[in-house]
Amino acid sequence: MNKSFLKIKDKIRSVVPYPVKSIILKSFCNDVVGSFLGRIYSESIPHRGARIFVGSSCFKDSNKAMLWFGWYERSEIDQTIAYLDQGYDVIELGSSIGVNTTQILKHIGDERRLMAVEANPDLIPLLKENIKNNNPRNIEVTVVDAAVDYSNDDSIGFLITDSTLSGKVSRDVGPENCKIVKTIKLSDLSNQLTTARFILVADIEGAEVGMIINEMEFLKKRCFRIIIEIDGAYFGGKYYSIEDVKCLLEQYGFELQHRHANRMVFENA
Repeated sequence: MNKSFLKIKDKIRSVVPYPVKSIILKSFCNDVVGSFLGRIYSESIPHRGARIFVGSSCFKDSNKAMLWFGWYERSEIDQTIAYLDQGYDVIELGSSIGVNTTQILKHIGDERRLMAVEANPDLIPLLKENIKNNNPRNIEVTVVDAAVDYSNDDSIGFLITDSTLSGKVSRDVGPENCKIVKTIKLSDLSNQLTTARFILVADIEGAEVGMIINEMEFLKKRCFRIIIEIDGAYFGGKYYSIEDVKCLLEQYGFELQHRHANRMVFENA
């Protein structure tokens, strides 16, 4: 998918009213349809030339249907395919079960390296399985089981939700669905890269705010392109909106290349 085709898809999507989209999703992407698809495909759902193993209670039946119809994280995946450059290593933050990771593996350069970072320990087995099953070129992949965090603590609570898309760092470690995970900083990963500059793909449910604020000099020096979902979040006692984070990146010379809602692509000018 090239960048021009991505813009055409955006225009087509904008024409369809949200209520219509909602009706379509509820009609086709529900638990009944997803459970049926899971059974007929033995929990290994075809998706954009890959096979995504979803055989775990971590992955909801409705998401199986979303995956089969190509609507699961569609905008993020479209941006990744259109803006990935084969000349760079890739760091992916928030790899989940590896749906977008498999697309990175299809489009990354032969000699390049991928680092896939996921904080939810329950998803790591699925992520590793999907990388193993969708890596015919044997791209070098390192899976990092950690949460991106800048509290200077070695570990932190991670809130496990009923969706593979919405787990996030939590300061409240009391709930039963909150697990203690180790922390990592983006710059900690740089010594494992083979290229001087890299492409960052990130979907970490608000944790990107602290990362951008703390790693801006590192990003400016080492990051060629950022493909990111931005969520409003508090950091250091201050709330940063989606537009605030966008402006921060632009102030440091990252130029907006593409935007679909809160999913954006920036290039280091």
